[in-house]
Amino acid sequence: MLKTDLKSGQSCRSGQTVTNSGSETSPTAVRQPKTLCLLGASFGTDNRGVSALAAGTINAAIQANPDNRVFLLDYGYEPTTTVIRSTIGPCEIDLVNIRFSKRILLRNNVAHLIAVALLKRLLPNDYWEQRILPKYPELKSLYEADTVLSIAGGDSFSDIYGFGRLVYVALPQILAILLAKDLVLLPQTIGPFRRSVSRRIASFIMQRSTVVYGRETDSIQVARTLVRTDCQKKLRFSPDMAFALEPFIDSDRMTAVLGQTVPDRPIVGFNISGLLYMGG
Repeated sequence: MLKTDLKSGQSCRSGQTVTNSGSETSPTAVRQPKTLCLLGASFGTDNRGVSALAAGTINAAIQANPDNRVFLLDYGYEPTTTVIRSTIGPCEIDLVNIRFSKRILLRNNVAHLIAVALLKRLLPNDYWEQRILPKYPELKSLYEADTVLSIAGGDSFSDIYGFGRLVYVALPQILAILLAKDLVLLPQTIGPFRRSVSRRIASFIMQRSTVVYGRETDSIQVARTLVRTDCQKKLRFSPDMAFALEPFIDSDRMTAVLGQTVPDRPIVGFNISGLLYMGG
C-alpha cells in the first residue's frame, strides 16, 4: 500500500487538489492524477462487505495520489454522492448511475449504452465523439476515465448466484472493453463457472483486461484455465481490497467490556462471516 505524507483530518472532494503547506514535493516525484472509474461496487446496498471493498479501493487510489478522482459506475435509479473516510480525510464520491431493466430505450440502460458503444466502430470517431457521445453523460464519464476498475461485488464474477447475476456484473465490463478502456479486474474471487457460456464470457473479459487480480490462489488457477497462454502473465495474486480500509475507532459503539480492557494488551476482534457459516 502506497503511503502519503498528507496529514489526516483534511477534507477533500475526490479529484480536488489537496496540498500540504508544510512540505515541498519534487516535480519528479509528483504522479500525474488520474480519473478512475470503479465498477461493481457501491454504497447503496445493505451489503457492508461490498461497501468495504469500494471504500478500500478508493482509499488505496487516494493514497497513491491525493489528486486522483474516483467515481462509481453502477446500477441505480438516480445519481448519488457518498462521503467516505480516507487517509487524507473525508472525500465525496459520486455514483454515475446506469440501469439494468427491460426498458431498453432508457438512455442509461446498459444494453442501450452497449449499442451506442458499438456505433463507435461503425461511425467516424470525430462524429461519434462530437454528435453521439454528448447525448449520453453516463457513457461519456466512462469514456473519459483513464482507467476502469472492476470488483464485481467481490465474489459475483461467477455463476454460482445464477447466470443472470454474472450477466449483471459482466455487462459494464464489456461496455468498458467496447470503448477500448484499460480494464483492471481488482482482487476478487474468480469462478467457479458451471456453464460453458459463463466460461466464454469470463474468458472474453479476462483476455481483454489489462491486469487480472485474484484474492485466492484458487481464483488464479481458475483464471489460468480460461485465458490463452500469452495472457497468463496478466494474472496476479493480491489480498482483498478491504485491507486498504482506513481504520477508525467509533467510541460511541464500543461496549463496556472493551472500555474496561487492560490498556497494555492488544484487542483482537473476530468478524463471523455469515456466508462461510452457511457453507458459501
